[in-house]
Amino acid sequence: LGAGTGYWASLLKQRSVDIVAFDEKHFHLSFNSQTDISEGQEISSKYFCDVKQGGPESVGQYEDRTLLLMWPDYMGFGAYGL
Repeated sequence: LGAGTGYWASLLKQRSVDIVAFDEKHFHLSFNSQTDISEGQEISSKYFCDVKQGGPESVGQYEDRTLLLMWPDYMGFGAYGL
C-alpha cells in the first residue's frame, strides 16, 4: 500500500520476500491541486516490480499478510520504516 514505483518492494523481492505491492497509480487532484499533472494521468511510467492498482481498500484482500509502511528519509536510507 503506497508502494509508489515499487523500489522497496523490488529490494525485498530480491531477498526472496513474498510481497504484494499496491499504489494509486493515477493522479488525483486531491493529491495536489496546484500542479500541471492532469486528473487520471499515470504518475509513473517506470516501475521496479509489479505494483498493483489499489489503495486502502486493497488491504482487506490480504488479511493473512503483514502491512509494511515505509517512508524514505531525506538521506535516502529508509530510516522511517515501521
